[in-house]
Amino acid sequence: MKVTIVGDSFSKGYLINNSYARLLSKAGFSVLNISKNGATSSDCFKMFKERREYESDVLIVFVGVNDFYQGISAKFAYNNVKSILELSLAKKKILILPPFIEEETCFSTYETINNKIDSYDESLKELGDYHIDGRNIPGRYLDGLHMAEDFHENLSKEIIKILKEVEDAKKNTRKIHRK
Repeated sequence: MKVTIVGDSFSKGYLINNSYARLLSKAGFSVLNISKNGATSSDCFKMFKERREYESDVLIVFVGVNDFYQGISAKFAYNNVKSILELSLAKKKILILPPFIEEETCFSTYETINNKIDSYDESLKELGDYHIDGRNIPGRYLDGLHMAEDFHENLSKEIIKILKEVEDAKKNTRKIHRK
């Protein structure tokens, strides 16, 4: 199964060896990872448009937190994700909501960012075929934003469940068409 990933440092694997994208490859999926550290949703849209996948079975989009760090609205990030999904020819689309960042009382903007993640979640529910809420994936923080490998392992398990469901549905569709 061919999987295209569009995202930021979470998908690129910043500060870790085994990101969820790498773990999907190790699990036997063909992965095209169009991700960049520090990427906003606008950057992801541009990168995807330039290297758009034509053969993917599944598109995974995991972006947003860099938008919120830069003061960009959840609605703007939503519109960029929607544009990515509209360009995609993938049969199924998985949207991953970023986990909350660790709040520190000395940085009031952190609470604002987490509020934007909540707002973003509400709008993203309208898009895609599957949703994974990063706020509910267990894992340790490395730097208050980026997650350790345990988060990526847990996230990859959730994605693999969905990918196996997509594979099974694809096999069942083939069987029905052969009869």
